[in-house]
Amino acid sequence: MAPTGEPVTEAVLADLETALSTITAGDDYYTEVRRVQRIDSKPVDLRVFPQVLLVPMDISFNDTRTAGSHQGVMRVGITCILKERTDPVKAIHRFVRDIHRAIIIDTQRGGNALDTHLERVEPFYPTEETDAMCGADLVVAIRY
Repeated sequence: MAPTGEPVTEAVLADLETALSTITAGDDYYTEVRRVQRIDSKPVDLRVFPQVLLVPMDISFNDTRTAGSHQGVMRVGITCILKERTDPVKAIHRFVRDIHRAIIIDTQRGGNALDTHLERVEPFYPTEETDAMCGADLVVAIRY
């Protein structure tokens, strides 16, 4: 019998992309995300900031079975990029907080996952006086 529907990993990534797209400055968030891009075969456009890049990293499986299927853990890299010269440390910490808040609102990714959690955050800061690009690389683990 041929498979039907979308792979669970695709549904999880689509839900994560939608969640990150909802980050809008106001009562709940500090940052106004202007673009969320999934890294795949098309070139990345880095002309709009603040921006979030999604990079599917790896999938691992364990011997635990749920409803006859092995559980998988997909790790997704999230890079948040902004331009900030005045106080990049504060801006990065606020952006990371906003991303974390957006992903934990629905840790089950629309019913497609068992859990979602943030594994790691690695900030990066402006390196040139003329360049204000900064941000953080995050790793999120999604168990499904």
